[in-house]
Order: sequence, then structure tokens, then C-alpha cells
Amino acid sequence: MDRKADCKGFVIVWAGLILLTWLSVAVSGAGLAAAARVAVPLLIATLKASLVFYFFMRFRVGGEIFWVVLPAGLITAIIITLLVFSDVGYRY
Repeated sequence: MDRKADCKGFVIVWAGLILLTWLSVAVSGAGLAAAARVAVPLLIATLKASLVFYFFMRFRVGGEIFWVVLPAGLITAIIITLLVFSDVGYRY
């Protein structure tokens, strides 16, 4: 990869992160249902984390170990998300 193409990719990712941050702020002021108040910000945060993980942590050029570790991280994130939803469901 040449340096110019790599820089262009970083600028696009940066713009995407700014856009998703703006979307997070916009959603926080919207009157959403209890489940949507948790689900929508979690979805936006997942997208932002995926962009950071893929581009800035060099996942796209990493080796085989990433494909071994990735399912463990995803399973952990799913379990935590389910626990958050169960807590929100219990409180409301």
C-alpha cells in the first residue's frame, strides 16, 4: 500500500467516526423507548469500535491469530450486551 492511499483511508475513517459521533449526540436527545435508548447507542458504538479496530489497530493486515481471538471477543461482547438488556428489562 502506498502512503497516499493509506492516508486517504484514514481520512475517510476519521470522517466516519465524526459522523457516527454526531449521530450519537443526535440520538441521545431523541425520545426513544427504553430498549431503543440502549440498543441504538450500542449499535453506533459497535460501528465506531469496528472502524477503529479494523483500520487503526491494523486488523486488515493482521495474521491468523486475529481470527482466533475475534470470536472470543465477540462472544464476550454479546454476553455483556445481553446482561445489559436484561438489566434494563428488569428496571423498566
